[in-house]
Amino acid sequence: MGSRVFSGDFWSRFVEQYWEKEPCLIRQPFSGLFATPPEIFQGVVCASDRYRGEGRSESLQLYIGHAALMAAVGKHLPTRDDGSVAGYAARMTRELNGERFGLIVDDFQANDAMLWFRIRRFLRGLYELVGIARENAKAILWLGNYEKTPFGLHPGHSNSFMFLIEGPKRMRIWPKEFFRRRENLAHSLDYEQFLDNATTLEGEAGDVLYWPADRWHVGESVSCGLSVALSVALFMRSGLLDDLPDSFSRLIQSPLSANHAASDRVDPDRPDAGVAAIRRRLERSIKTLRRISQADELKLALAVSTLNRTTGFGFTTVPPPLPRTTLKNADVICIRPDCRILWMRSGGGDAICSANGHAFSITAHPNVIKLFERLNTGLAFRVKDLIEEHAGSARVNRVECQASPGDIRALLKKLHGLRAVVRRDDGLDERS
Repeated sequence: MGSRVFSGDFWSRFVEQYWEKEPCLIRQPFSGLFATPPEIFQGVVCASDRYRGEGRSESLQLYIGHAALMAAVGKHLPTRDDGSVAGYAARMTRELNGERFGLIVDDFQANDAMLWFRIRRFLRGLYELVGIARENAKAILWLGNYEKTPFGLHPGHSNSFMFLIEGPKRMRIWPKEFFRRRENLAHSLDYEQFLDNATTLEGEAGDVLYWPADRWHVGESVSCGLSVALSVALFMRSGLLDDLPDSFSRLIQSPLSANHAASDRVDPDRPDAGVAAIRRRLERSIKTLRRISQADELKLALAVSTLNRTTGFGFTTVPPPLPRTTLKNADVICIRPDCRILWMRSGGGDAICSANGHAFSITAHPNVIKLFERLNTGLAFRVKDLIEEHAGSARVNRVECQASPGDIRALLKKLHGLRAVVRRDDGLDERS
């Protein structure tokens, strides 16, 4: 299938010309599809099986026409008996008597770890220039024969790359300023009168579409057949916790903002009294926030969140660990390309570690830290050698701690189950 990554030169030009500036169409940038229909089918069946097993999920929505199906959803989702994406679409066409449908699966990366690693490799060159997604990143599957995005025209919140997998697709995109006084058009299907003001991107399987975070947009079918696309949404703005201090500070320093916030409760003849009251409440809130921020539980939660977001490449929903894993003494292992094991001392002789978006706690034994450092070099090591070289006793916070051979083996198995380390003999096929 060939490489699905862009060169550093491409990303430099892209960031300069298009990133958070203009939509663009990238025609056939790879020697094959970013993801194949069989891979998509495997992932969507996994998501559907989870839905049927766990009940309703906000990460999966099925539309019949432009109405979200609320009951008996499971029976209309893909099954392995459908055999393929095309087989599923054919069954839906029969069941719905030709009525159009659309299936949308959020956080699609959680259903296929190898696809997730591929997306991460694709993003690496971009992240080196603009930084990791600070709020969230996610892949979204769009599958169906719908004529227009089932929930209609809508404002965007993320920088989006859309990989077209099957069938042609058209995106209509507007700058946010155009709809500033027309917010009531959100989720409307009546937008034809505004097409002259839209940027239109029309692509086919193998193409990549991009549009910035602040754009209104809607997707359209170019033909009457099946369309399959995978979009990668990057929410780049900082998270709530990052914004809280500045937000509180701005509110306290701005009488206009405070007065506006309480306009329905403040005596219009004495606006200053209302502003002062709001300032006092905000000052008390800040004191409470400062007090909470000193709590060990919050510090630990922030540490875990930071480590997981970093090792998860900005994705807050990541594939689950492997259900079972084994390592033999003779196995030669190395860290997976583009992965790193990160850790942070959490006090009391412990450390919080994270690999591929999964955090866990260990004793901060010096030998264990050295083990992480050695694995992060990218070199290959025999399991037996790692166990022999890193097992032993050491003092941690004046307490004698033991890292037994069994402890080191269990740690290596955990890292293997998290897909952070791989056996060299396994080989890393193109999908990984």
